[in-house]
Amino acid sequence: VRCLTAHDGNYGSPSVSPDGSLVAFIGSPDSRTYPQNARVGILPVDADGATHDEIRWVSTGLDRTFQSTNGSRSPVWESDDTMLAVTEDRGDTHLHRLAVDGVTAPTPLTDGPLTVTGFDAAGCTLATTRTTAGRPSELYVGDERRTDVGEAIARRSLGWEKFTTTTADGTDEIDAWIMRPADFDASERYPVLLNVHGGPHTQYGEYYFDEFQMQAAAGFVVVLGNPRGSSGRHAGWGQAIMGPDHPTAPGTGWGTVDVDDVLAIIDAALVRYEFCDPDRVGMLGGSYGGYMATWLAGHHGERFRAFCSERAVNNATSMEWSSDIATGFSAFHGGTHLDLPDEYVRISPIGAVRDIEAPMLIIHSDEDWRCPISQAEELWVALKLLGKDVDYYRFPAENHELSRSGSPVHRVQRAEIILDWFTAKLAPR
Repeated sequence: VRCLTAHDGNYGSPSVSPDGSLVAFIGSPDSRTYPQNARVGILPVDADGATHDEIRWVSTGLDRTFQSTNGSRSPVWESDDTMLAVTEDRGDTHLHRLAVDGVTAPTPLTDGPLTVTGFDAAGCTLATTRTTAGRPSELYVGDERRTDVGEAIARRSLGWEKFTTTTADGTDEIDAWIMRPADFDASERYPVLLNVHGGPHTQYGEYYFDEFQMQAAAGFVVVLGNPRGSSGRHAGWGQAIMGPDHPTAPGTGWGTVDVDDVLAIIDAALVRYEFCDPDRVGMLGGSYGGYMATWLAGHHGERFRAFCSERAVNNATSMEWSSDIATGFSAFHGGTHLDLPDEYVRISPIGAVRDIEAPMLIIHSDEDWRCPISQAEELWVALKLLGKDVDYYRFPAENHELSRSGSPVHRVQRAEIILDWFTAKLAPR
């Protein structure tokens, strides 16, 4: 057993070339810095502890991450000279061809508003699975669709539309989307649910997502976007909210420009789409999105009628010793809670719990090791002691993946809880 790479980065998803001389992989060169746009690298199979400077990074011609939110896999070799990999781009996820020499920029093989969720190649045949906002993944051979798994769903029109807005500091565009409710009537005004994704280095975009479908089917306008800290953009976009004391890529920290961008998204939607009722806006998110829910409730609660904070980070300090990736947050914030105690306190939403006035729904799982159950308990107990309007649902025998791969009965219960709760809280005054 021999380690091909040095312990100076994050390297994984290996794939050996057809002639057996090279190994391609996906990774990033500095394990002290997260997030980074994951790259595709190449090494000889007889390498011995190669550092990131000795790796041939063949994807540097495209400053996007090659580790997809939806269905990332190892590079696929087409020949000894080229390989395939997917990359995220402003809500899309496309398949690219990369040259082993690393000189030629990656070439896109798919285009349009879609997400490639899987791919493979053999001989002269290229197969992919692709999803869109209105259709679950279907199998394609070349550009020909060969399955109709989601045909019944695709016949329903839910008024999906992409829009952009400007960051508060005027430096860039923010990608955002809106989904109109079922049985949409342009003359009516509807309650709005603003969604913030987890990660934060992931992206929302052009793929089928049951969360948005169920919210729209229940009569809500669905608004979402990719604030700074998300993936799918240049490296600086994802690293904008790294800690101000980070040694290699300082940013402004959590709870700064990411919050500005989330507020810019909902403000733009309320101005542009008259069917959105500005008096009936709720906000929800899980994991980092749950962090954002608790943060907004404590710092900008007057902008929303109700919040759902799910599997959230509420106290960054205690996360640093209780999470299953404890001490890993130092790569984001620039140091541990022992090195930067004031910054960990500043970014913790629990610090503003006395200022939470809007109704709060808390959802968490007993066996969540990523954001342990204590994160929910701390928020719940504080809100109850302060006499706030709060409901708390704690799911047994579930983990951080409840909403995605939990037991079917619990997933249905969770959906009903969220939809019924927001229907009540966002009712017309």
